[in-house]
Amino acid sequence: MQLKQNNIKLLILAPLVMILLILLGTFVLSIYIIQQKDIKVEISKDREAVQKALHEKTVNDAEEMTTLLKLILSDKELKNEFVAKSRENILERTQPLFNELQAKHNITHFYFTNPDRVNLLRVHKTDRYGDVIDRYTTLRAEETGETSYGLELGPLGTFTLRVVTPWYDKDKLLGYVELGKEIDHLTDEIEELLGVNLYVFVYKKYIDRKKWESGMKMLKRDSDWQQFSNVILLNRTIKSIPRGIVEVISEEHHARESIHLKESEEGFVYYAGYLTLSDAGDRRVGAMAVLKDVTQKTRDMHKTIILVALVCYLAGGGLFTFFYVFIDKVQNRLQSAQDEIETNYDIQKTVNAILQLSLQPLSLKEQLSETLKLIFSVPWFSLKKQGCIFLTENDKPGLLTMKAYESLPEDNLNVCLHVPFGKCICGKAASEQKIVFTNSIDEHHEFSYRDMSPHGHYCVPILSESKLLGVITLYLNEGHLRRRREDVFLNSIAHTLAGIILRRQAEESGILAEKELEEKRVLSIHSDRLRSLGEMATGIAHELNQPLVGVRGLAEHLLIAIDRKWDFTEEKIRNKLQLIVDQADRMSYIIEHVRMFAREAGKQELYSVQVNDVVNSAVSLLGTQLQNRGIDFKTDLQDNLPDVKANPFSMEEVILNLIINARDAIEERMTSDKPFDTPLIVIRTFPAREGQEVTIELEDSGAGIPDDIFESVFDPFFTTKGPERGTGLGLSISKSIIEGFGGRIDISKGVDKGTVVTLTLPALSKKKEHH
Repeated sequence: MQLKQNNIKLLILAPLVMILLILLGTFVLSIYIIQQKDIKVEISKDREAVQKALHEKTVNDAEEMTTLLKLILSDKELKNEFVAKSRENILERTQPLFNELQAKHNITHFYFTNPDRVNLLRVHKTDRYGDVIDRYTTLRAEETGETSYGLELGPLGTFTLRVVTPWYDKDKLLGYVELGKEIDHLTDEIEELLGVNLYVFVYKKYIDRKKWESGMKMLKRDSDWQQFSNVILLNRTIKSIPRGIVEVISEEHHARESIHLKESEEGFVYYAGYLTLSDAGDRRVGAMAVLKDVTQKTRDMHKTIILVALVCYLAGGGLFTFFYVFIDKVQNRLQSAQDEIETNYDIQKTVNAILQLSLQPLSLKEQLSETLKLIFSVPWFSLKKQGCIFLTENDKPGLLTMKAYESLPEDNLNVCLHVPFGKCICGKAASEQKIVFTNSIDEHHEFSYRDMSPHGHYCVPILSESKLLGVITLYLNEGHLRRRREDVFLNSIAHTLAGIILRRQAEESGILAEKELEEKRVLSIHSDRLRSLGEMATGIAHELNQPLVGVRGLAEHLLIAIDRKWDFTEEKIRNKLQLIVDQADRMSYIIEHVRMFAREAGKQELYSVQVNDVVNSAVSLLGTQLQNRGIDFKTDLQDNLPDVKANPFSMEEVILNLIINARDAIEERMTSDKPFDTPLIVIRTFPAREGQEVTIELEDSGAGIPDDIFESVFDPFFTTKGPERGTGLGLSISKSIIEGFGGRIDISKGVDKGTVVTLTLPALSKKKEHH
């Protein structure tokens, strides 16, 4: 399986880009939300400030008018004229005073009213008198006998702050004196004080349209009764009317604290808050809109978002490029390692099958024919499914004779039945004793026949030391590219066939040399060792995935730091990048460990080895595979064990064989009808014989070993499995390796009919305990 089918770049970079976009979107959204929140808080504060300022100014103005009324009531001559109800004399005395109050204190209304609330004189409007005053402030002054004040809505839709004071002569009520001022000046003062824009409007139901329109005409103000559905605009501090405000003021219950974005025709952006305007009788008669110009803030936000997006794009692009190059290198190394493991696994599988064929009652020709079919079955090898195997014969020196073939035309068989050494491609491989490759019919292709189609060749010599036994010839599609893994695979097959051919030749001649048996055993051991490598392949993916996840996590952390503008020093960044390098080194270590295992396992060199390290190395490669198959895996490794003298890779090979055997036994039991509680493998290490030995114990809950074969489990080639799952040499090889270390291996039955395998090795020296 090629890594392109499970592309690491796609698996890492696609989520990385998606996360980067999500982070950028989240950051932009956060900026927008924070700005909206800040503006809402600001307009809410402005609204509260306007409400507070309006209240304070109203109270201050009321107190000021109350003081003025006290001064007016202290005029004894005016009092006498009021008692006499002399309108002319009262007007004569108060007209200059009203003009002064109007100029200095913005007083717009000045009333003298009889005790029965019938107006005696309006100083500000002398032609209107004799009507009954029934405003709330006058009624409250009548009821309480004290000064009262409050905002009153006038017939022209104006708000007037009125102060009404009863005028007594001792205990006798002479009438009422009233001062008033319209609040238009208050909105101008508040706007100048707080830097906001204000709109004041009242409900139409409290206004007489004819009086309002005539009053506006008299005051020379613009009037448009139909401008809004149920309100009239009384006052505003800016000329334009934002579109959004129209929607709100047309509602019956528009006065509320909610904030809305408003945009004017000139392109300015506002936020509005609303507060209720009530009269002295606590009637909700209108509302005031407080507008905040946030145009510049909005533009600044847009600039910030663009700047941040640009910075994130540049930083993300750099990070993406770094990871793209880095992952490409990692993927190439992984692909190389995977190709090597795949090749070794297919070599092991094919060699294993060839060795099994050699044990069957087949002729040499039949074995060679089946071997060709096995070669053609390798999925990654692009062959034409055509080929043959030549052998040398003692009575025909210097000549190759075709002994087996697959799908060759009859003309081809006639031409190539016998090939002299050095002649054509096959003869060249025989004479040079090395693989000869060609991807087309070239000048070296000396033999030809009718209708010969374009093709290439792999011609592989079958050698025993320097003795040529034959040649494997395979047909390729024209233009096929030679690959190292194909050479390795074919050399392994040729080497295996050499042992089988020699053995069969010896058998046919009645001589079965000890050397040939030893070669077969070595080949079988190599086959079983390659099987262990194949089993390791599935664990390697998980082990490599963990540092990749670490690399991704560190990179994401750096991205978040960039997006959130964390204060990262160069040292912190360097530390994060160092962690990424460390994870890459870890992946290199895993790949190198597999290569060393394939190269060093089985060698005779012995070293001082810590048993727990070897156990952990083996467990790390197969533990995840076991868990994925539903098998629980536990370790109980004692600390401070003494070292043993061994080859660490050969010892790891033994432990891998034992774990694989335990796995197969458990899976056999899982598919049977036997009672089964928990699929479990446990590995323990502990000292024995007072620290003179170290014990490794592996216990499984598998099917166990039947009594009738219990004594045969260490015999070479003894197995109860099919040919695809082993050669039957695993325990035999393991016993040979452990005994080579000066140790022993024992097998017993587990508590629940499973199997317990015990490895005992002599200790080099007992480690001192550290306190």
